[in-house]
Amino acid sequence: STADLEEELLEREQENAVDVALSKLSDDERRIIQARFGTGGREAKSLRDAAREIGVSQARAREIEARALRRLAVDDAIGGYREAA
Repeated sequence: STADLEEELLEREQENAVDVALSKLSDDERRIIQARFGTGGREAKSLRDAAREIGVSQARAREIEARALRRLAVDDAIGGYREAA
C-alpha cells in the first residue's frame, strides 16, 4: 500500500541520515555507538560487551560513548529525526 511505501522510504531516509552522522565519528566512537544501539541490523549490546568488542575498559567505553553522543546531538544530518522522536 501507499502507507507502507511511505513508511519504508522514511525508514531508509532515517537510516541514511544515521549512516552519514556515524561516518563523521572516529572509528572507536562509531563502533561503540553501533554496538550500544544496535545500528545496521545488529543487536544492541551492554556497555561491558561493547567495551570488550573494541578492546577498551568499561570506563573508557563510557567516555567514548558520551563524546560520540555529544557530537551526534549537534549533528544536522539527524536533527530533524531527533525532533520527531
